[in-house]
Amino acid sequence: ESILAFLGDRYATLSAELEAGADSRKLVWARAMTARLVDLVLHRLLGLSAAEREELEAAS
Repeated sequence: ESILAFLGDRYATLSAELEAGADSRKLVWARAMTARLVDLVLHRLLGLSAAEREELEAAS
């Protein structure tokens, strides 16, 4: 769960930098990868099956 808090903080920091006007493909990429890691950690914590993960991915 601490990794999830870290990732959430990181996502917020990256979002704030982008909203402040930082224009960087690296920041956009880092934020997208952080969001993906949040998803993966949540899937693991919640014990989702492969079918449930696929359903969530399709809905988003």
